[in-house]
Amino acid sequence: QSQGSPLHVTELCHWLASRSMVAVSEDGTTVMRPGHEEDGSGALATSPTLKGIVQAHLDRLPPVLQTVLRCASVLGSSFWGQVLYRVIPAGTSHSMQSLEKLLQSLVDAHILSMSGYSTAGISAIWK
Repeated sequence: QSQGSPLHVTELCHWLASRSMVAVSEDGTTVMRPGHEEDGSGALATSPTLKGIVQAHLDRLPPVLQTVLRCASVLGSSFWGQVLYRVIPAGTSHSMQSLEKLLQSLVDAHILSMSGYSTAGISAIWK
């Protein structure tokens, strides 16, 4: 399901770990715990869709972070913080500094990452 996307692989790993479906041996290899084997098609018998896993992760975010993320998503796969600040709804963030704190919360939730700064060094670039 992940097709090699790091975010998708991460989400699938978090989902498996949160349900104690995998075990890590002393040598670092990961194996499925008994009772959670594949269903014969190569997929876990109880696995939800990847879209469902990601959507559940996003649904657990506070509403203000969901709003910031929705606005960021229309700017593309990477965006400048100052551009996002100009397009978010009034009342979402009262300053650029408070928006950066919200973006950092999305980094802490493993949804965004900061990829650098604009050439003028004024605004962070997020992805």
